[in-house]
Amino acid sequence: MSNLISKRKKKNFFIILITFLILSSVELFIFIPRVNKAINESGMKEIIGQQNEKLIAKKKEQLTIFYIDIEGNPSSYLINSYSTYDKLHDTFEALKDPPSLDVLNHFYISYIPSNTKLIGATQTQNAIYINYSKEILQSKNINLCYKQIEATVKSFNNKAKLILLVNGVIYNI
Repeated sequence: MSNLISKRKKKNFFIILITFLILSSVELFIFIPRVNKAINESGMKEIIGQQNEKLIAKKKEQLTIFYIDIEGNPSSYLINSYSTYDKLHDTFEALKDPPSLDVLNHFYISYIPSNTKLIGATQTQNAIYINYSKEILQSKNINLCYKQIEATVKSFNNKAKLILLVNGVIYNI
């Protein structure tokens, strides 16, 4: 008897499930064209398209970063921005990334350890604050590391002073 009740419950469950799926499919076929028509008439597709064009345009922006040449002098190098967040942030994020093969072929070196994290980058009228994680202190040559960051800062504002922070604390060389 209980087996018969169990079979009826399963049968009823499947009937309800199939009915639900059929009704959901019918609703989709009825309402999708209406929603699509409303979106087209509202002009939202054009607005979203314009915003996407602006984002794509920002991605094409080039950043100037500095590496250190074999004589210990900073040398500028142009890279394409890979983000749209903020040019200052993007530049110092890219600066900590390992150099590309092209950079290495020009005998440029980065003294910023690749495991360093950019915590923040802020610009004021007289200074640019760059906040890196403590891994920056693992640099093979902290003076050349500072020189590399400072040269990149000067590409933004030749008169700005670099304020280097390590985990939020000012680092003096």
